[in-house]
Amino acid sequence: MVRSIWMTHLHKKQPGLIDEHCQVSYGELQTRIDTAVESWRKWTGQPVGVIVNQSVEAAMVMLILMEAGISFLPIDIHQTAAEIFTVKEISGITEWIVPTHADYTRLQEVLGASEVCDYQKVMHGEVPLRPETASVNPTAPCLFQLTSGSNGPTKVVKVPYDAVYEGGALYAEWFGLTRKDNVLSSVPLHHSYGFIGALIGSLTAGSTVHLCPRPSPRKVARMAEKKQCTVLFAVPLLYDLLGQAEVVRSEQLSSLRCTISSGAALPPEVKERFSRKYGLRILQVYGSTETGAIAATHPLREGSANAVGMILPNVEVKETEDGRLAVKSKTLFTGYVSSEEEAIFTADSFYQTSDIGKVSDNEVFLMGRVSAFINVAGRKVDPAEIRSALLGISRIKRVKVIGKTDLLYGQKILAFVEAEEDLTKEEILQYLRPRLAPYKLPHEIRLNEEFPTEWKTTYIEIE
Repeated sequence: MVRSIWMTHLHKKQPGLIDEHCQVSYGELQTRIDTAVESWRKWTGQPVGVIVNQSVEAAMVMLILMEAGISFLPIDIHQTAAEIFTVKEISGITEWIVPTHADYTRLQEVLGASEVCDYQKVMHGEVPLRPETASVNPTAPCLFQLTSGSNGPTKVVKVPYDAVYEGGALYAEWFGLTRKDNVLSSVPLHHSYGFIGALIGSLTAGSTVHLCPRPSPRKVARMAEKKQCTVLFAVPLLYDLLGQAEVVRSEQLSSLRCTISSGAALPPEVKERFSRKYGLRILQVYGSTETGAIAATHPLREGSANAVGMILPNVEVKETEDGRLAVKSKTLFTGYVSSEEEAIFTADSFYQTSDIGKVSDNEVFLMGRVSAFINVAGRKVDPAEIRSALLGISRIKRVKVIGKTDLLYGQKILAFVEAEEDLTKEEILQYLRPRLAPYKLPHEIRLNEEFPTEWKTTYIEIE
């Protein structure tokens, strides 16, 4: 399965995966996967959870599980204890794999009676977990991924491995990735864009993948210059910062031939500023966790100014009667895990997205969203989750959470709070920090100020 995607162009000595502390060649990657999979194929098929950092070890663990046909759910190592507990409850997963040098005390408190093993044990073929009847048992091996969904709290999406491979091949083909490319990925591996696009796409092409944890403009520029990277996977926020960073010289990115962006909308001013400074076009990818990549900027042709891209090969997009975009492709998910919300598929197998848009001359144009999620630097945040956390403070009487346009983040989180007079903003933040991920914390708290009578939103309500 996994190995077959690169066997046709395998050069065993060529570097395959590189991070700050580790490098493995394609040959070593093949050997390590073979060694581990021999034992892991004995697994009964129960899905496992993987706490993911941006490392070669994390990537190898995910590849081993795919090769062994074991369904897994990757989640960000920076999630709070409360968020990990929520995911555990939603998914029903009781076996977890954690980074080799993880904080076991913290994770054990969160995961409770769950079985836990580390990356090294996985790679050495040790299978200490006790297989039991799974509460989540898809008919075919799946990549489970977190999503904000369209109308509610966090959900878990099921993406068949065949769809993952198709998605990776689509990235490799569209952007012309080859074994000569040095790919720099600044996108987290737990994110579909980082795993399917940057990792699987690059391995499909036989490229060398450089993983960049905790990316900053200076760090990304240093890596690109030192490693002579030819392809960059990043989110719009990083491109915005690179365009404004005075400490980064244009020649530091001169080896790049392809800069790819996804995870959030790419503002025209960000694209133009980056292009002026570095002489590079940012190629935008439009898609979602549920659909995979839908459309993208053509690497060689200019598209319409307001389009998010051309419809990708083997992808069909149409407009529904209520203005939504509906998608049909080989990269679609099959549904949600333990969710009251059912995925909306039409009779002809098109999935109805939450995006309002139109299709013209094989290009996709977006005009809004059905849902009200706040997009903070490419991360979709559910205002209802923040509101619920705030109302956990007994001295708070009323809350309203909205998104506010911001040049740096895209949107900032603004919370209007009506509370008892002795409650302070710092007390509110102290309460929220262990309960919400850092990017979900309100950027502004308007305490006991007048609630606005009209709320400006960036989404479209459909009755």
